[in-house]
Amino acid sequence: MKRKNSRSAYFVQRIPADVKGRVVGRRLAIPFGGRTKFFIATERSQAISFSLGTDDPVQVKILQAAIAGHLETVWQALRNDAPITLSHRQATALAGDLYRIWADSEVGARQSSSQSWCTMMQAE
Repeated sequence: MKRKNSRSAYFVQRIPADVKGRVVGRRLAIPFGGRTKFFIATERSQAISFSLGTDDPVQVKILQAAIAGHLETVWQALRNDAPITLSHRQATALAGDLYRIWADSEVGARQSSSQSWCTMMQAE
């Protein structure tokens, strides 16, 4: 699907009625193309939709298939009321995302403290 006045394709998938009650209020992490899209379903949510960030038809088909497969796994897990099992590769990817978030916050903290130190040293 494409939005009016946009070149990027959109992914749109209806939330199945049988799992809608279980998905409301949950934060779904949807990995695609080296990125992760987070979606929080509300009572009024009818579908999951977001930009794929590309207009290349080949890339769009690949991303849509990967996202649809991931969401089917999520729907099945919600139907079975069981946690989603991750492959080693998926677990490593999530761990990498968490590490990058942590490392970025550490770098920011170090930079602000070193700038404070330099300012304090110049004041003396």
